[in-house]
Amino acid sequence: MEKKKILLAPLDPVHDIGLKMIKRGLEQKGHEALLMPPDYSQEEIIKSIIDNNADIVLVSRTLGYGVAEILGRFIDLAEAADIRDKVKIGIGGMAIRPELAAELGFDAGFGPGTTVAEAVAFVEGRDYIPEETRGKKSKKDITEGYNYIFHNKNIEKLLDSIVDEILDYVNNKTTTAIQRAEIRRQILESNNELERQKLRAD
Repeated sequence: MEKKKILLAPLDPVHDIGLKMIKRGLEQKGHEALLMPPDYSQEEIIKSIIDNNADIVLVSRTLGYGVAEILGRFIDLAEAADIRDKVKIGIGGMAIRPELAAELGFDAGFGPGTTVAEAVAFVEGRDYIPEETRGKKSKKDITEGYNYIFHNKNIEKLLDSIVDEILDYVNNKTTTAIQRAEIRRQILESNNELERQKLRAD
């Protein structure tokens, strides 16, 4: 298997214990892993990616406040530096969900409970096959015996009208992150270099 150069960088000044564990796991597999200090700015991280000619970048975000704006800006900086299409970028941490990562333009998102093996599988470009027993818990189903039938028809009508109003309000609404993810999808799926250049310019 081809050995990769991976740059690991925390996007907040809290701690980097998760990245340290992933670094060790990657090195055990023979990859070169470089861990950035937790006080690096996003611009310094982008410069380090270029200077070290990294194949893959794994960034972490522990804190939840402003997460979408911070991560969206990181992808914008990567695109501005013309490295986004050359480097795979994964994001992980307590504040991360795979859906958010995909929406913002990351190649992968790792939330709470992610294992080192999952991160290594992403780096090596293979599917992660979890252990059968991992994450299985015996929990009582607190919704058992309940349903969505309304006994008061007036309340049912009021709630239906509220839902209809909300759906009308959000219809055709979007965000810059969603638009960015859609452009990225079109770039990846296009076989036309001129079309890809035009999409990047937009």
